[in-house]
Amino acid sequence: MTQSFIKNGQIQTFDVRGGKVVATIKIDGRWVSNPSYEDFIADGWQPYTPPAPEPYLPTKEELVESKLRERYSINQEFEVNRKRDTEPQAFAAYYAYVEECIAWAEQQPHRVITEEATRE
Repeated sequence: MTQSFIKNGQIQTFDVRGGKVVATIKIDGRWVSNPSYEDFIADGWQPYTPPAPEPYLPTKEELVESKLRERYSINQEFEVNRKRDTEPQAFAAYYAYVEECIAWAEQQPHRVITEEATRE
């Protein structure tokens, strides 16, 4: 079985079989091949489990777009924008919904993109 360990901030993965760590490491100044699990732990190695990744948090823009798509497809958006002068009521309804989506997104947990993040 492969297992990760950490010692002095260094993370390494070793095979552990039959109560022994399949590796050659320095313990108490001497090189030891396949030390027992207990000796390995006594030398300062600790089992390591990486932290779980944080759940994805969408940006405000992603939230707005997903809410907007509940009512308008991208093609419908293009159409209402193309006809904004000839069908002002349809455009006004669309625009009001966009503003509603923005207000809703601002109330939701979201990731803020900083200026530094956009340069990376």
